[in-house]
Amino acid sequence: MYVKAFFEQEDINYFKEGDVMTLTFPDGSKSEGVLRRFYYATYPLPDEFQKRYEPTTRTVSADIYPADTADYAHWKSFYKMSVVITKYKY
Repeated sequence: MYVKAFFEQEDINYFKEGDVMTLTFPDGSKSEGVLRRFYYATYPLPDEFQKRYEPTTRTVSADIYPADTADYAHWKSFYKMSVVITKYKY
């Protein structure tokens, strides 16, 4: 179980593999995740996050896995839902 994250291209210098991030789920619960895989190529933002009348937004993608394996069940209950990912830039 992992969360596919999309970051703006200008923020690429603030992320690296191994970074710990906070995920906030739709029910308000929070969990820690670790960025394990970073895709340096850009990808179009998925349709559900892109407004139809705007030009296609190209983003950088990453996979975030639970920092604690006990959180897998909690993450699984939010399959295919949006989560908010936060990480301090500094």
